[in-house]
Amino acid sequence: MKHWKKILPGLSLAVIALLGRSLLRANHDNILVYSGAGTYRILLSASGIALLLGGGLLGYGIISAVLKQRSEHAAAAARQKEAHKPAPLSAAEGRFEESEIRSRLLSLFSGVPSKVMSYLEAYQAQLDRMNAYQARLSQLLEQNGAQDLGEAESFLDRVEQNMFGTLRRVFNLLMMYDETQPIQPLLDQLADAQAHNDRALDQASRLCAAMTDYVNNQGATADVYGSVEQFIQILQEELV
Repeated sequence: MKHWKKILPGLSLAVIALLGRSLLRANHDNILVYSGAGTYRILLSASGIALLLGGGLLGYGIISAVLKQRSEHAAAAARQKEAHKPAPLSAAEGRFEESEIRSRLLSLFSGVPSKVMSYLEAYQAQLDRMNAYQARLSQLLEQNGAQDLGEAESFLDRVEQNMFGTLRRVFNLLMMYDETQPIQPLLDQLADAQAHNDRALDQASRLCAAMTDYVNNQGATADVYGSVEQFIQILQEELV
């Protein structure tokens, strides 16, 4: 409501100008008799100018108020969206973003003991390997016109998300690490996370190899692996 105060000057001037013009017309004859036609024309022109100026100010006030109100609504919506934005490591939406995972790797491994730092390169290499598997599989399916086997790409995405979930646990361990406590338990858990993701990458490698064989033989390997869907199901059941 406060923004609409901006229309008051223009509205007031426009109303006064309209009243003035009405009074001039109502007293047309008297003004001509006592003041002359020239005075009447001057007063009429002045009221017209005042009316135009008031209308302009009124229009400016309305536009300014509307824009200001929209700006405040947009800012409020942005604040509300930010307030409900999932935390960086939240799995509330069921997905982790690789860019956030890599950023956290660099941030949380900064300044840790050298024995811990050695795992940073290992985890980064694992993410690079998964990206390579995904790129190769996508190229294989695209160049062989086998996009109908896209479930394989979806499976690799699920494997990658599983790896991200493992790294999320690593991040939490690092955030809670107490330098006054023995470091070996932390190293053991970091090694377990690395081994877990190595097993996930092994599944990705097996899937890519099977898909290559399947495409090269135009589906004839179904007798060996079953259908693609069955093979992916087997791998998925092994995912821990």
